[in-house]
Amino acid sequence: MTHEHFAPALGERFDLADGTTLTLAKIETSATGSARPFALVFHGDAATLLPQQIHALANATLGELEIFLVPVAQAGERVVYEAVFN
Repeated sequence: MTHEHFAPALGERFDLADGTTLTLAKIETSATGSARPFALVFHGDAATLLPQQIHALANATLGELEIFLVPVAQAGERVVYEAVFN
């Protein structure tokens, strides 16, 4: 997968089976040689803290995905999660 795959879903919601909803807030890219690593940044409600693990997500544009999410920050009423692709 590349960052272009996720671009159409920027700003959209991603739903988890437990009812938690995340929003794809940002796609960060960097180029190092021939590699094109990127990171997805999601925002979620601070009332629910998801553990660092693979989560099944459903999105209207991209369908169902399994992504390894890591909580990286809490900012007020939201938690910031990151998924890194190498």
